[in-house]
Amino acid sequence: MTSTPSFGRGQALVEFALVLPLLILLMVGLFDLGRAVYADSTLSNAARVGSRVAIVNQNVSQIQAAAATKAAALDLLPADVSVSFRSDPTNPSSTCSPMRIGCVAFVTVTYQYHPAVPIEGLVGPIVLTSTSSQRVERARP
Repeated sequence: MTSTPSFGRGQALVEFALVLPLLILLMVGLFDLGRAVYADSTLSNAARVGSRVAIVNQNVSQIQAAAATKAAALDLLPADVSVSFRSDPTNPSSTCSPMRIGCVAFVTVTYQYHPAVPIEGLVGPIVLTSTSSQRVERARP
């Protein structure tokens, strides 16, 4: 009786060793995509909260603090929030001075997303931005 060599188990082990890093990269990439969607949703919510504060209170530092507090999970700083008031929503250079009802408050929140997948070395950090605008309801001096 002659025995034939069994190459099946060794072949499966080698194939698994070749495919495992790709599977892990794919799984981490999916988690990264989820983190990016969460960050984008959090930024949108922070910009919306900031613009809601801006329509009743035109104090820029309080608007920035409210937006940054809403995105505390991202370690967002008040410096990452920009606030502008415009008389014409379509013209970025128009300003609303003095502040009056009907001016449009624009709150823009910017965040640098750093993915865990090693694509960062290729494309760098990804900048996420969200802007919300609403008309001023109550003008404060």
